Amino acid sequence: MACHVWRLKAGTGADLSSRDRDTYSFVPNLVWLPVQVAKLTDREGSFAQAYLQALAVKIYRSVETPDRFRPTVERAWGKLPIPAGIPDSGLPDPDNLAYFDATDAYTSRRTGVIRTVAAALDDVAAGRPIRSKVVSSRYTSGLQTLSPSDLIELRATLHQILDSKDFDRPSN
Repeated sequence: MACHVWRLKAGTGADLSSRDRDTYSFVPNLVWLPVQVAKLTDREGSFAQAYLQALAVKIYRSVETPDRFRPTVERAWGKLPIPAGIPDSGLPDPDNLAYFDATDAYTSRRTGVIRTVAAALDDVAAGRPIRSKVVSSRYTSGLQTLSPSDLIELRATLHQILDSKDFDRPSN
């Protein structure tokens, strides 16, 4: 099952990372786990949770980020507490782990979803009705209830991603 590596955000005590726009789909905060293992990581402060967090930091914290995305990435990292108590020597070499490799078809579908959401946000910003379902009916209706500041920020972020030369486009 897909899980969030960090259940709670840093310093909040109760704010869920799964409810934050910066950390919800932040790749270092996502992992696929067997259901029984996933249950162990939902225990706040558990060894399994701290281990996954330390591993995510080891794998992703030093990944180079294009300049235009660095503020977004750093804002997300700033909301996730860095785990203590797991020595780096106790973690596997990231090169020896298995990763999902996105196919061109997968990337094309995800890009299409981003384009659809961006177009819907353009409609909402212009006061036009959304032309068709976006992701799901619930998601579509939710776009129309975004605060003006959230609408502006999400719209700008999606267009920045789509317009970026750093954005991986599938080869067709």
